Amino acid sequence: MAKLRVSPQRRLGIDLAGSEYELVRQLVAFRRQRGYTQAEVAKRMGVSRTTVSQFENLNGGPTKNHTLLTVKRYAEAV
Repeated sequence: MAKLRVSPQRRLGIDLAGSEYELVRQLVAFRRQRGYTQAEVAKRMGVSRTTVSQFENLNGGPTKNHTLLTVKRYAEAV
């Protein structure tokens, strides 16, 4: 069986996507542990609950909703 070769750039992209997924997953777990609803976090961030839901939704993989600024604002809100 042949080994699949992945370019260093592609490997970096894969690693970053995995790190992003894990960070968002941990932030959502922390929100739930603290007992905050999405609506409460949204209010603290000054955004809609839909925006928080989209941020937390990891089914689509990395998205534009996961900018460093958004991650920082979410973390500060929880």
